[in-house]
Amino acid sequence: RTLYGLALSFSATAAGRTCQTSGMSTKGVTILATIAVLSCAAQARPFGAKYRADVWDFFLFVQEHPSGNCESINQAHGGCAFPKNASTFTMHGIWPTLTGTLGPNYCDPSAIFDPSEIESILPALVAGWTNVLLDTSFYSFWSHEWLKHGTCASGIAEMSTEFKFFNTTLGLLEKYNFTSVLESNDITPSNTTTYPMAAFTKAFQNIYGVEPLLECTSSSSTGQVLQQVSICLQKDFTIMACDKSVFSSSSICKSTEDIHYVGPWY
Repeated sequence: RTLYGLALSFSATAAGRTCQTSGMSTKGVTILATIAVLSCAAQARPFGAKYRADVWDFFLFVQEHPSGNCESINQAHGGCAFPKNASTFTMHGIWPTLTGTLGPNYCDPSAIFDPSEIESILPALVAGWTNVLLDTSFYSFWSHEWLKHGTCASGIAEMSTEFKFFNTTLGLLEKYNFTSVLESNDITPSNTTTYPMAAFTKAFQNIYGVEPLLECTSSSSTGQVLQQVSICLQKDFTIMACDKSVFSSSSICKSTEDIHYVGPWY
């Protein structure tokens, strides 16, 4: 029996999305089915297109410590725009993350960053989501975070617009105050005192019940310096334990060396 002219129609499901595929086969069912499944898989996870909220799994909520961050920035960017609130954590970003991967990123290539959208919260952004890169433009950091990460979070109602993305995240910065977490466990910025990595981990476990991701930069003069801290959040912004893949970053602090939680450089 010839398969010429046999019409095929089936559905395939990948990454939580279902697509329909149909076609004609002159060679056989196997070839067409293989091509169709590959095509459906490509449609199911459309990198470069706008993501739905169910195509990634959780938020990586990242705060940076300006003093520690400037240890590396001074070397890479010719200086650091040191903020007045240099003893407190500020936002780096809130990043939609698919388990076991980095990203998704840049989910809407047609998106633009509009400074007027965040005008009403600009003072809060300057204070809490501070751009410390001396060699970049005023809006560049926020533009980067919106286009790379915010567009991927836009399937969440509270983050469906540029304004909502930044305003909601500022609220989370206030709710999840990493500076207070450490202070309540007697860990304060210092240019002389160091702390074991276990002390930072225990502080977050005491308050949030989860292990944080601690990232450090290395300084020839001071050794290991705390640069940023991350926790994982559900899509409803409640805290969850991070997947093990999150802890594979090359910049994770070393447990064998004490950490400098440095103070202002004034």
